[in-house]
Formats: sequence, structure tokens, C-alpha cells
Amino acid sequence: MLLSAPDNIRKLWDRWNLRGLIIISLSLQAFLIMFASSRKRRGGWKIVMLIWSAYLLADWVATVAIGLISSGLGLTPISQANTSTRRESNDILAFWAPFLLLHLGGPDTITSFALEDNELWVRHMLGLALQVLSTVYVFLQSLPKNILWLPSGFMFIAGIIKYAERNRALYLASLNHFGESACRKPNPGPEYQRIQKMYSSIRRAHLPAQTRNIRRPEIFENMEYLEGQTVKDSDSRAILRFAFEFFDTFKGLIAGLLLSPQERHVSRGFFLNLNSKYVIQIIEIELSILYEVLHTKVQVVRCKTGYIFRIVSFCCILGAFFSFFFVKKHSFRMFDIRLSYGLLIGAMVLDFISLIFVILSDWTVRGQYWGKGARCIASKVINRRRWSGSVSQYNFFTYCLNDYPEWINKLAEALRLRSILEAVNGVRHRSSKKFRKNQEWHFIFSELREKSRTAKTVAEGKRICLQRGDGILSKCENESLRQSIQDFEYTESLLMWHIATELCDEDKAEDGPSSENIDYKAICKLLSDYMFYLLMMQPTMMAPVSGNWKLVFQDTCAETKRFLSEHPVSTTEEACEEIRKVGAKMKPRALKGGESKSVLFDAGILAGELKKLNVKRWELMSKVWVEFMSYAAINCRANVHAQQPSNGGELLTFVWLLMNHLGLGTLVSEDEAVRLKFVVGK
Repeated sequence: MLLSAPDNIRKLWDRWNLRGLIIISLSLQAFLIMFASSRKRRGGWKIVMLIWSAYLLADWVATVAIGLISSGLGLTPISQANTSTRRESNDILAFWAPFLLLHLGGPDTITSFALEDNELWVRHMLGLALQVLSTVYVFLQSLPKNILWLPSGFMFIAGIIKYAERNRALYLASLNHFGESACRKPNPGPEYQRIQKMYSSIRRAHLPAQTRNIRRPEIFENMEYLEGQTVKDSDSRAILRFAFEFFDTFKGLIAGLLLSPQERHVSRGFFLNLNSKYVIQIIEIELSILYEVLHTKVQVVRCKTGYIFRIVSFCCILGAFFSFFFVKKHSFRMFDIRLSYGLLIGAMVLDFISLIFVILSDWTVRGQYWGKGARCIASKVINRRRWSGSVSQYNFFTYCLNDYPEWINKLAEALRLRSILEAVNGVRHRSSKKFRKNQEWHFIFSELREKSRTAKTVAEGKRICLQRGDGILSKCENESLRQSIQDFEYTESLLMWHIATELCDEDKAEDGPSSENIDYKAICKLLSDYMFYLLMMQPTMMAPVSGNWKLVFQDTCAETKRFLSEHPVSTTEEACEEIRKVGAKMKPRALKGGESKSVLFDAGILAGELKKLNVKRWELMSKVWVEFMSYAAINCRANVHAQQPSNGGELLTFVWLLMNHLGLGTLVSEDEAVRLKFVVGK
């Protein structure tokens, strides 16, 4: 026997289901337009989850509401028998349908949540067709006595424009089209037949002839003036202009295109002579532009056609407002009238906010002349926060000391939910540190710049990309330090150095005085915990270099837990002290064989060797960590890097783009584009 809802509840549901959904839909549009872009500035799983939920819910609510209208479920309650009132109710429902089409178009600040959404542009195009047909059906059902046919028509045009804008934005950001837009214009070169005829004529005339290579003229010749200067308004606009130039050049990397040797030469020469402060500003702007191109309507709106359609759309909304205002509405419910005005005013306010965002966008600041009174505004727009500015941290000993009880781990293993359990544990215990541009970034840039100075050729640059700690340690006389890289795979070495860094950091023995301005110990600890965080929480980024990471980690973790169970400890400092007391000197593989992939006591031996060094050991360790990070950055797939700006940004992506700017990338063609010129002698 089925239980039926009481009549009063059914009547309440029939009256408010559609109206409630429409109010929710408008609220979600307002939330997304104001806060969707904050995910690139803040990051963090809470804000990302909130925006993701609003993004999915906005489409679902609008689609369900249109379905309710078209199916008649949202019409006047059954108990209402007045035919005239029912017709008036149908008229206003037909007027609401185009607003839902407008909401499905979404705000300018978010068209897709992830790159995968852009690849579904065909599905969205079909959805556009179906929703338009549904709206037309609702509109035709209300004819011929629909007194709101004119405002409904205006809103229908505005809704189609908005939805079409979103669909086109998804298409332009899809990987195939993005790659096409990054390609230069077709260049068939000089006409072969004509040149062959000319060359044959020269040969028949027995004239001395030779060919000369003509290289492309270098651009950006005068960029060096930025080095060392204070960022003024004019400098800010110059940095913005350079960021756009380099974005247009390097965006092809996302689609797997190769840079030309000339492009590498120009970029390398520019960044080698630039202060680290300006370098990170340019990279921040580049990644911000990438986010907007991939996840907003900027490509659709920022063109002549986009401006025209945006004006038409706003005029239609304005026309709908005035035509609705002058219609006699005495037969409508007062709440429905107020809701209609709310939808109209909401549509105009959302368009006005979008206009403000367009005016204050990087594209506008770059392309317009700003007088003295507006330069401060332009400077604030350029120097605004563009990424989270923090680096996530995770520690091996924190993981081991705060792991779940054994029975929970076994249950998760049996249900094949181990990865989810680790993700939850990571969210619980990871932390973040502020990324200091004058410390960590300056040091990273200085190290990579020194490597770039030696990479004068494409082949040299690619060779340096293969260094994963061995480049720095090759200059070290300690054989054990070199073996910690040479005798182990990348992830084994990384975990070993991470544990060794922690053992050295928790050692309270005096390190000796240091006159350095750079806090190498803090840099070393930050990069160490960051790389472990990437291995644990960002497996997609580390996939190309992870190798047998799972085995290495689980064996090391198992040995650590077994050791700590025999020596009860509660803090990382106590755990490190117990491991140091073992005084490991012989290699574990020589004693235990190679059955286990654990590197716990290999790390203990490494920490002992590092302690033998003088006060410069933290500087050496920091340089090794830069190579660890640069190796992971350049091997991570470019499309994975492209996903990071939408989640607050990753330091690894900054390093990847910096390396490519410095000529240390792997996606560079070795064929130099030159033009031949015939020179005929006398």
C-alpha cells in the first residue's frame, strides 16, 4: 500500500516547487558570478567543493525548472478552476522559461569547472537545442492570448545569446581547438617551381651563386630595461604586455606543440636579464590568463562580435523590463509579479557586474591608455592577487604517527577504498606555508637561471632537464651522497632525501653560525614537505616520474610503523631521535637483500653523511631539492599543469613555466627556421 501525501502538502508543493527552483537558480547565478574566480586565488578544498557544488547545481536546477514548466507540473494547482486565472498563470510561466535559458548560459566568470568539461561542448550544444525547443514549446502553448508575449520574446533572444556564448566558450577552450589557435598561420614558403626555374637559369648562365641563411629578426630587444627597476605604473603595464606576448607564444605547450629555437632564444635572453620579482609577476599573469581562457567567457566576449551580441542581449533584457512594466498585471499573483521583477532586475545587475569585470580585466588594462587619475586603478588591477600564494606541506612522519588503526586500514583494503582513506587522511593532516618571493622564489629562480646560462643550445637544455639531484651532487666529493641518487629510482631517492631532511631538521645539535641572507634550512624543509605532498596528494602530476612509488612508500611506511611500535613515540622529534640512535652505517640492501623497497635506514645513513658536511649543507640540500622539483615539473604533462590555476595554483606549475621560459624545456624543436637567399656574383 502506497502512502500519499496530505492534500495541503501537495498543494503547497504544487504552488512553490517551480518558484522555489527559480529563486535558487537566480541565487546560484549571483553566487557564481561573484565567487567563481576566487578558486584561483584561494585554492583549498572547501572553496573548491563549494564552487563545484554550485556549478553543478545551477545547471540541474535550471534544467528541472524548465522541465516542470514544459510538462505542466508547475502550473496552477488543480484545485483552481478559474480558466482565466489559469491562462494568466500560464502566461507568466511562459515568461519565466527564457530566464532559465539565460541561467543555463551561466555567468561570465565560469563556463567550465575542469578541462574535461570543455571537451563536452558537443553535449552542451545538443542541450542548447533541446532547451530552446522546450522553451519554444512552452511559449507556443501560451499563444495566442499571451499578454506577455513581447517581454517573453525579448528574454528568449537574450537567453539564446547567453547559452550560445557558453557553448562557444567551451568549444574554443577544448583541447583540439586550443591547439589550433596556438598554431601560427600556414606558411607554404617561397614558390618551389619559380625558385627552381630561377636557379636553373643561373646555372645555365654560369654565374657564380651562393645561398645565405636569413634568420628571423629578433623581437623583444629592449626588454632588459625592466631589470632592477621599481615597479611603477608604466612598468606594471609593460609587465602585463610582456605576459600577453609570452602567453601567446607558450600556450601551444598545453596542446603539445613544440617551440621553435628562435622563440626559445628570445625568451631565454629576456628572462636571464630579468629580476626574480618581475619574473614571478609575469608568470602569475600568464597562468591567470590561461585560467580565464580555459574556464571563462573571455574569448567569446572580448571580440567585436562578442561586444555586439552582449549589447543586443542587454537591450533585450531592458526591453523585456519596460514591456513587462507597462503590461496590465492585475490578474497575476503579487508574489509572481515580484518574482518576475526580481528576475528582470537580477538579469540586469548580473550583466552590469559582468561589464565591470570586463572593464577591470587584464585585456582592457593592456589595450587602453590610462590617464594619471586612473593609473592607480590600473596598477591595482595588474598587481592583484592571482593565486593562493601558499605551498602545501605534508610530512612522512606525520602520516605514520597519525595513521588509522590497523582494522580500519584492512577494512578499506578489503573494500578497495584505500586511496580514498589516504586522501581523507591527507586532507586532515596536510598544512600550507606562505610562499615567500624574496626567499624561496628568489632561490629557485637563481638556481634555474644559473643552469640556463650553461644551456646555450636546445640539446644542452634538454640534458639539464634530466638532472634530478645528480647535477649538484656531481660536484660533491662525498661518494655516498652521489650514490643516494645514482643507485635509486627517482621516487626512492626523493623519499630517502625527504626522511633525511626531516632527521637533520629535528636534530637540535648546533649547526654553526651562518652569515647567509637566505634561510636555506627553511627553504629545504618547505621543498621537502611539498614534494612529499605532491607524491601523496597529487598523483596525476607526479605520474610520469612516480615509477614504483606505491611499493616504495608502503614498504617504508610498514618498516617505520614496526620500528616506532617498538619505541613508543608521540611526536616527529621523538621518532627522528629514535631513528638516529640506531646509528645506521651499513646499507640495508647488503644486510636484508632487495626484497623490500623500504628506504628508511638508507635515509638514516644519508642523514649521517649530511651531518658530516659543514654549515653549507643546508644550501647543498636546498639545491638538490630544486633539482628534484624541476625534474618532476618538466616531466609532468602540460595539460595537467593547465588544470592547476583553477585550484589555487601549484608551485610545480610555476617552475615548469619558468624552466620553459629559461630554455630548459623538452618541447623545443631542434630545426631552426631560416630563409635562404640567393646571392649572385659578378
